[in-house]
Amino acid sequence: MSANSQTIQQLAAQLVQKAQALDDKTKRAYRIKYVAGTAEKVAAKTAETPDTEYISLLQNVVNSYPATKEETKVYAGHINRYDAYVRKKYFLVPAGYYRAVWLSLGIAIGLPLGLSFKNIAAGIPIGLGIGLAVGTGLESKARKEGRLVDL
Repeated sequence: MSANSQTIQQLAAQLVQKAQALDDKTKRAYRIKYVAGTAEKVAAKTAETPDTEYISLLQNVVNSYPATKEETKVYAGHINRYDAYVRKKYFLVPAGYYRAVWLSLGIAIGLPLGLSFKNIAAGIPIGLGIGLAVGTGLESKARKEGRLVDL
């Protein structure tokens, strides 16, 4: 195990330890399980090559937690940057991500489809079905490839 992987695992363990006293609802709000899960997967992927930017982003998340009411926006900013980096560089996504994106895209596809049939009410469920099918398919593909992180 490289020093890079050890650093990532230590930071994730630090975050989990800080969050032990919280209830499940608060842990979900702070996305503790997601950050710990992505850290575990990134540590396995970066065993040979150090990723100092990832470590810096994870360090920011760990240091800004627990956030007081005034610091919530700062913590949310750190989480958003962390999430965007993990999604872009390692292609890791939270569970439900593809379904949520494709459900809304399906509705957007269904509306013009319904207009072409002169029945918008029929187009929306068709689009919903298409979006749900595509999103579920992409999510199962991501799960098989090990890119899906449970919340």
